[in-house]
Amino acid sequence: MKETLTISKDDVTELLQRLLDSFQVIGPVSTEGQVLFKRVSGPEELDLEYRGHTVLPPKRFFFPEKEVLFTYEKTDDEVRLYDWLEVVEEGRRILIGVRPCDIASLKCLDKVFMGEYNDPYYEARRRTTVIIGLTCNEPED
Repeated sequence: MKETLTISKDDVTELLQRLLDSFQVIGPVSTEGQVLFKRVSGPEELDLEYRGHTVLPPKRFFFPEKEVLFTYEKTDDEVRLYDWLEVVEEGRRILIGVRPCDIASLKCLDKVFMGEYNDPYYEARRRTTVIIGLTCNEPED
């Protein structure tokens, strides 16, 4: 974490509106009684008052459920590797409303995937993402 800043609750809507002009904004959204991190198109979609944890952690935006890393062809005699795919940066994005425990877990992942055993796909996503945390007013189990 490079820098920590604090913003008042009253200024969040204005900040989000400005961020939406230049970034993909991903944050907690309440859907059918559950809270999920999703891409939003307006500040009114965000649920920054949610309690507890989201259904899935925000790390899923750094580790997609599926991703093509290379292509190959298998015949009866051999396996032929065609090409490793280039690391594609998905654009600048803001991940807002992340709990401190999830931020701490991302720091652990950074040590593993951006340390001695560098994962260029993880690193590209991580370097183009700004994380805005949301404090816990009441701790959960």
